[in-house]
Amino acid sequence: MRLCSIIAPRRSDERHKMGTVGAVALDLTGNLAAATSTGGMTNKLPGRVGDSPLPGAGCYANNASVAVSCTGTGEVFMRTLAAYDIAALMEYGNLSLYEACERVVMEKLPALGGSGGLIAIRQRRQRGSAV
Repeated sequence: MRLCSIIAPRRSDERHKMGTVGAVALDLTGNLAAATSTGGMTNKLPGRVGDSPLPGAGCYANNASVAVSCTGTGEVFMRTLAAYDIAALMEYGNLSLYEACERVVMEKLPALGGSGGLIAIRQRRQRGSAV
């Protein structure tokens, strides 16, 4: 599987470890859900608000499109509304889930000096991720 070959070499790379955890789910009736928990305040400025609590930045779910959970450079996820951007690229750009995930993680985040990864699922049980 192409995705495994992309992810496997990075698993032990210390530079790619993030503190945020997330999950996406699809229930038996077709409802989508996404959750993201921040990595905390370590090495963050006091008063900083991260991307986790901002809808569309680090987390997004819509039964009509996709559920997404992100981890990485929160400031860039906030500037791009990365999680929502996956849904928009699918709806308005006619990209597949995989193509939308790749576009955000491999092109849009690095263009602004950020990095990260995400997991996503849609109702037709199509899964996607990018690191």
